[in-house]
Amino acid sequence: MGSRSRYIPIRSSPSSSNKRRRRRTSESDLNIGEIDKINLMCTVNREYKASRSTKSKFVVRCIDNTCNWRVAAHSVGKSSIFCTSKYVDAHTCTIDTVNHDHKQASSWVVANLIKDRVARTSRIYKIKHIKEDVREEFRVNISYDKAHRARELAYAIVRGRSEDSYMHLHAYGKAIKIENPGTIFHIETEGEVQRSATNRCAMDGNNQIYPLAFAIVDNESDASWKWFMKNLKDMIGHPPELVFISDRHDAAYAYRKSQFTYYWNQILSVGSGSLAKYLQEIGVERWARCYQVGRRYENMTTNSAESVNVLLREAIELPITKIVEFIRDLLQRWFHVRRTHWSTQNTSHSDYAEEQLALQFEKSRRYTVKPVDWCMFHVEDGGLDGTVDLNARTCTCMEFQYMGIPCSHAIAAARHKNINCHTLIDPCYSVDSLISAYAEPILPIGHMSEWKRPANYQHIPVQPPGLVKRAGRRRTQQIASTGERRVVNKCSRCRTSGHNRQTCTNPITMARTSACIYGGTV
Repeated sequence: MGSRSRYIPIRSSPSSSNKRRRRRTSESDLNIGEIDKINLMCTVNREYKASRSTKSKFVVRCIDNTCNWRVAAHSVGKSSIFCTSKYVDAHTCTIDTVNHDHKQASSWVVANLIKDRVARTSRIYKIKHIKEDVREEFRVNISYDKAHRARELAYAIVRGRSEDSYMHLHAYGKAIKIENPGTIFHIETEGEVQRSATNRCAMDGNNQIYPLAFAIVDNESDASWKWFMKNLKDMIGHPPELVFISDRHDAAYAYRKSQFTYYWNQILSVGSGSLAKYLQEIGVERWARCYQVGRRYENMTTNSAESVNVLLREAIELPITKIVEFIRDLLQRWFHVRRTHWSTQNTSHSDYAEEQLALQFEKSRRYTVKPVDWCMFHVEDGGLDGTVDLNARTCTCMEFQYMGIPCSHAIAAARHKNINCHTLIDPCYSVDSLISAYAEPILPIGHMSEWKRPANYQHIPVQPPGLVKRAGRRRTQQIASTGERRVVNKCSRCRTSGHNRQTCTNPITMARTSACIYGGTV
């Protein structure tokens, strides 16, 4: 079978039985992957075997020896053209002669069938999707192991070796900076080959994730974070009111200092005051909202960054250049969708700002406003009250200045003066600001053979980090953040955990059966 690439498979036609046909084609037009793909399509409900295989003749028969189905072809002289000498397309065997795992549906054949799908950077092709696609398209059931092997082979065909991907990384960085001016692309190869992705995100005026920077590091160690933050600082400089956010305690959420004092007294009782001492050494202004120097708005957790990490969880297994391209493709789609959305809006502010304003407006209806000055008002809310300065856009509840959206006290004062509340919203929530944020498109860089390079470009090969094998199985799931709870999936049939509806064998009670029949809920 060494010269198997010469053999030309024939597609069966149910309308013509026991007929001789002649076809000619060049072997240069077909490779082994294409041949096996056509063979699988021809015998999708059958299996075949080669009864004779030489350089000049090729005979294929049905796997059932009693069946008459066969294809015979021979070479034309000494040329590379093969001609069909006999083709019997009627099977006389039964359909149950096909094995559970189709012989012709080898992992190499399946890999050639799915290679175009795995080439898409916007999709992580899962094993279950491979099995489903092969079953729906070719009506063949393949095992999980075969689908896994096929995907790995397809990755090797499309993406090449991981080591080669490192070699192209420097050229990719030059190309993306030419296509997208202003891009910062920094390479430093140290550490182990195991990778972890980290990122820093901002929030736009609609409270949506706005990625700023991505890094692929060996692990999330102090050294890696220090390196990442240094490069991030070099990129963004020292903008005013900049704040970095991480997960904190209730004391960090307090707007008023009186509320902070209440929670701080609880912290003092933890660990004989050791926790409070540690937090004081860090600096209260670094984590407490009421003492902050910059502006956090309402953002107090890293949930936005964690959401991006979920998107990159499977992409991190790709070759290094493919990971970066996956991120670029993701941002390209995000920017296009949001730019299109906001450029067609007729409102002055974001949906998020409008929703927050409506909530605060309802709360302000029951407040009593007492003027102090032409722009200052004391607003009684039945609790701690609030003193509003509309000119300075501040309130003693601190929500107005920290959120950038009028608090309920400020809205009550604005209504008292017949001032449009929308004029008090921070400009970052305006639609014009959102259009500006997504104005620049993120351009693709094309195929590797067409990557642009500067005139003085000198290729610098990047060697992959040395592999250091660790004991045990590699961790693939990220450690949960503070306050994050894992969702326990339950069977939709019996409402218990540990399995799903397809594998459920638990008996259903009469009460639940009746509820299902009459449309009730359990």
